[in-house]
Amino acid sequence: THLLLPSRKEPIMTPLLATYLCYIVITVGITLIVARKLREHGLTILTEGQEQRKPLMDASIRLLLVGFNLVTLGVISYALTVQTKVLDAAQSVEILSQKVGMIVILIAVVHFVLLLVLGAIRQSLQPRREF
Repeated sequence: THLLLPSRKEPIMTPLLATYLCYIVITVGITLIVARKLREHGLTILTEGQEQRKPLMDASIRLLLVGFNLVTLGVISYALTVQTKVLDAAQSVEILSQKVGMIVILIAVVHFVLLLVLGAIRQSLQPRREF
């Protein structure tokens, strides 16, 4: 069940290492997908009917996404360590599930905060109506 190098007796792919690799691939992948969707649809939300502001809004979205990526990737890195010894595949899947679940919840919260920010930006760009 372990990958061995010809000249080594100990495995190079332990359950813990497999857990780390899966965690990084899954969470970074989700982060990049959500960031891409936020950029695509956020730009549409901000520039609808205001094409002349598209370059400015694109720059604003990109800056917001830098913050999104930094926060998310920082938490992914911080949460990487495992405090218990991973002995088998079942335990690896349980730890992976907990860690990925935590990151998905964080991404969802940050995503909704960014949607509120985009809504506030859009609202501030709308001409004020006098009654």
